Amino acid sequence: TFSRIDSTKGIPATRILSMGEDKAGRIWFATEIGIFVYDDTKVLHFTQANGLPRTYANQALAAPHGSMYLGFVGPITRVRLHNDSLIIGSVLISEKLRLRGTYSLLKFAIENKSLL
Repeated sequence: TFSRIDSTKGIPATRILSMGEDKAGRIWFATEIGIFVYDDTKVLHFTQANGLPRTYANQALAAPHGSMYLGFVGPITRVRLHNDSLIIGSVLISEKLRLRGTYSLLKFAIENKSLL
């Protein structure tokens, strides 16, 4: 079944730039006003105030070990949720890869085992 997820469910962003699903089945939304995480019962919202390098996020990609990689203009950040709190892992920045776009940077982080 499909459910409509919008401002009535707690996601007020006008543009969702990327979505990813983590191992727990939560849907992560990258938007211009932060990261939203939806788990069928609630929506959590995270921004720079919660430790993200920027609020404007343009990528959300699941890592095979259960974390999420979040892409911003420039850095990517590895994160996970614990008791509805965002746990910030490493912030990875590569000028060379950044020139090829955030998605390339996220794909590199997932494929490069030394970053997992």
